[in-house]
Amino acid sequence: QLFELSEGQYTDILTLANSFQIIRVNKKDLTRGVVTISSLVVPIINLDNIIAQKRFNSKINIYIY
Repeated sequence: QLFELSEGQYTDILTLANSFQIIRVNKKDLTRGVVTISSLVVPIINLDNIIAQKRFNSKINIYIY
């Protein structure tokens, strides 16, 4: 897909196992088969792990009236 894009164009959002990724084509030299890119990677956050960690680190006060 990168060879089909022009310089300055972006890929669609790519979904990987642990992240989302967008790639920008910076320069192309097709005579050498070289494509220079920039990449933005956003990790996929597991909400269950975040909740469990916050629960573990939280102080809970229970009041009985």
